[in-house]
Amino acid sequence: MSSAFAVAAAAPTVRLTLDVRAVAAAAAAAAAAAAAAAAASKAEQVSEQLDMAELLPERALEVEQVLATRRGGDGGAEFLIKWEVLPWSESSWECEAALPPCAAQLAAFDAVG
Repeated sequence: MSSAFAVAAAAPTVRLTLDVRAVAAAAAAAAAAAAAAAAASKAEQVSEQLDMAELLPERALEVEQVLATRRGGDGGAEFLIKWEVLPWSESSWECEAALPPCAAQLAAFDAVG
């Protein structure tokens, strides 16, 4: 007569601990890195615009028409600008602070919208 014995092996207990402070610090560091990258990107964009401005004829920096508006990443207004001597394909989004004087074009845009 044979008998069968069942041996139950105890499963090892795995204990996970979560260091909430470390997670919060990592999230804060990631957010700071993202903000720094966004600021660097914005600074690079402004620098490129200034470099481009040096290469264009003076009339190219005059606003022919404001085509659209939107909120930028920083919450400020941005405008889609059709430049005076450049083709439509060269229209660009510009932040409000970087716009050359164009009160008449902005008023015309507001009157349409």
